[in-house]
Amino acid sequence: MCRYLVCCLALAIVCGSLLAQEPTAEVKVEPKDEVPIERPAVTVPNESLGAPVSWASVEALSWSIRPGPLTFPLITTGNPNVAVAGALLRPGTIPLTDDEIDFTRQPGVRVTVGTWLDRERTFGVEASAFTLFETQGDTLALSTSTIGTNGLYVPAFRPDRGRQGSMIISDPVAGFVGFVSLDTTTRLAGAEGNAFVNVARNRCLSVDLLAGVRYAELEEHLNFGGLSTDQILLNDFTFVDQFRTRNQFYGGQVGFQGTLANDCWFVSLRGTLAVGATSQTVDVQGASQLTGSVSGKYVGGFYSQPSNFGTRTSCDFSVLPQAGVKVGVLLSNCVSVFAGYDCMYWRQVVRPGAQIDFSVDTPLPLGGTQPLTATPVQMFNRSDFWAHGASIGIDFRY
Repeated sequence: MCRYLVCCLALAIVCGSLLAQEPTAEVKVEPKDEVPIERPAVTVPNESLGAPVSWASVEALSWSIRPGPLTFPLITTGNPNVAVAGALLRPGTIPLTDDEIDFTRQPGVRVTVGTWLDRERTFGVEASAFTLFETQGDTLALSTSTIGTNGLYVPAFRPDRGRQGSMIISDPVAGFVGFVSLDTTTRLAGAEGNAFVNVARNRCLSVDLLAGVRYAELEEHLNFGGLSTDQILLNDFTFVDQFRTRNQFYGGQVGFQGTLANDCWFVSLRGTLAVGATSQTVDVQGASQLTGSVSGKYVGGFYSQPSNFGTRTSCDFSVLPQAGVKVGVLLSNCVSVFAGYDCMYWRQVVRPGAQIDFSVDTPLPLGGTQPLTATPVQMFNRSDFWAHGASIGIDFRY
């Protein structure tokens, strides 16, 4: 019994000592920093990436230009029985040339190359050049046999006589036979270089603004001549008049171009306005000759004389706007074909037919007493010019 009491007492003492001890502090385990998980960057789709950045196109042109002005008819026919036959305003006089020189539709070619300078296709450059091949305008060759019994004449106002007059080419009453010819040529060309910036783009529409430089050239020739044979005095009179003009435009230009497209077709509209100076040149030359019972070579033909001989130049302010539209079909991502239409305007150019003075004193080979020093006078007439036409071409992009 005593042992049992002793054991219970010992157990109570041990339990009391354990309960009297302070509670043990809770140990907290700090979580370790999480290791970041690398995830692939999300790329925003950009339709410019991988798109063509350079291009080149070739076009065949078929354009028309404004007819060249003539201040008066150069050739007439008339009744040889009338005094001063062939002179303007005389009874029976019929002009054989119009008041303008028509040119047939002119073929040509245009080449364009360009490239974007950045992957986003925001900034780019482009160069283009075109030429219309030299084309012959109105060509007229008349001889005695083509006009029956009527005469053939070259009209002019005669200041030395104070009235209308004419030079005889053929006249069955006066005993002259002969022929006269008129031929003209024209050539138009140009080039431009532009830098441009894209200001709007989505899947269907793109709009660019451009600025650059522009050059244009218009060169024309008019040759007029003939032969008149005096069957009584047995003299031959030959003459040739040459009138040549050249216009060269230099300037800067601004403009825009917009393109509407889908996967199969596109429509493009372009407009530019060039402002600058036009260098103008007028050159007049001529010669005549008498052979037979009287012989001699002379400076000057009929409308070309020492009084208006030589080369004259001028430089004037000018504007040159141009607009064009193209409609095309996409054959692939890199090739398309298109048809287009262009129109351009050129302010104040010189053209050869407008430089002929209608007033002519009697030349030396026709009985004049001295070289002409007063008339015909030097002319520098200007007129507005336009050209327009269609084109077909092929475009490569890569």
